[in-house]
Amino acid sequence: LGYVNYWSILNSLDFGIPQNRERIFVVSIRKDIPKYFDFEKLERKPMRPLIEFLDKQVRWNNVETVFKEYTNFYTFPRSSDGKLINGAYNRAWKQDKYVGTIPVSNIPKIADIKQNQLLYRHLTPRECWRLMGFTDLDFDKVLLSGIGKNNLYLLAGNSIVVPVLEAIFKELLL
Repeated sequence: LGYVNYWSILNSLDFGIPQNRERIFVVSIRKDIPKYFDFEKLERKPMRPLIEFLDKQVRWNNVETVFKEYTNFYTFPRSSDGKLINGAYNRAWKQDKYVGTIPVSNIPKIADIKQNQLLYRHLTPRECWRLMGFTDLDFDKVLLSGIGKNNLYLLAGNSIVVPVLEAIFKELLL
């Protein structure tokens, strides 16, 4: 159709965001424009600590039962049947690591161990937006529009990580 296409799988972890979100990106440039796009030239940034994206004054829940530790997260028994299975709904990401992909269908949880007990909580909509690379000012503007809490989570999960797009646009405009 008259375009040269360039593609790559990019992860937000490589662009300063502590979220494991791999996505395929495609850049298409008209054949008559003498421009080569190289995804390897994108400006990558070290992953910032997850704690920088989290609010401090949020209530934590206590898991008073058995839990299992993995490299980047904990699992605790499912509320439906009490089984200790590694599933999205009973997984809590370690707050000193990074979170998995912010989904549309499930609000991620983060966790910490205090005095041999697993404490966990859901990420707030604001935290999810931060983990997509949006500023608090961006979030506040949308919040003022009257969009409900569930839709704020949905918008975050359906978004593209801002620093990844910024890096692509910077390379395109060089």
